[in-house]
Amino acid sequence: MVKQIENESEFDKCINEDTLTVVDFWASWCGPCKLMTPVVEEFAGIYKNVNFVKVNTDDQYDLSSKYSINSLPTFAFFKSGVRLTHFDVIGANKTLLEETIKKALSS
Repeated sequence: MVKQIENESEFDKCINEDTLTVVDFWASWCGPCKLMTPVVEEFAGIYKNVNFVKVNTDDQYDLSSKYSINSLPTFAFFKSGVRLTHFDVIGANKTLLEETIKKALSS
């Protein structure tokens, strides 16, 4: 299941968990974001040991600004409150996203 983040408190709770959290920063007007929505849902079903959350950058502008999100979609990876910036995936690339999830899980 993919959780839609409604506020910063909810976001902080998700990223501070000990498990890997993949954050999909997206917007409703973004074509590539729309293409990736079913992909993220598919991966949430496959990778049960990973938290998948979505942040609408229009609704949560402060969060997207805080994490310097400049391109959509951006997939950011967090574990125990730490952003694993070297794992960021930008754009609609299903293969790269899945490879990055696997790498982040094994690190």
